Amino acid sequence: MNRGFSVVEGLVAMTLVLLSLGAMIGALAFGRHQLQISRQRVTERARLESVLTRLATLPFADSELAPGLHREAGGGQPIQWQVGLPRPGLKSIRVQLAGPRRQVQLVWLRSDSW
Repeated sequence: MNRGFSVVEGLVAMTLVLLSLGAMIGALAFGRHQLQISRQRVTERARLESVLTRLATLPFADSELAPGLHREAGGGQPIQWQVGLPRPGLKSIRVQLAGPRRQVQLVWLRSDSW
């Protein structure tokens, strides 16, 4: 009866260990990438909510709430908002990050009786 491992058994074991390590490293890299994307989305949404909150405090007839496209430069991508008049006394405000990347946007309706 032979004691110990043969060369082939050792190579198979090393291959399995290396494949397992490679899979773990790949999973960690993927998780890190997803975490970065998630943090970026949270930051973008916070910027949009900040602009939307600022717009909500403005008077109904303010120039920044005039119908049309408006832009605000800031850190990162510029933010733009489109103001529409679906009905008299009601404004729709679509706030979004401007740029070639994926669109992040919030929509809000505001009445003049608020």
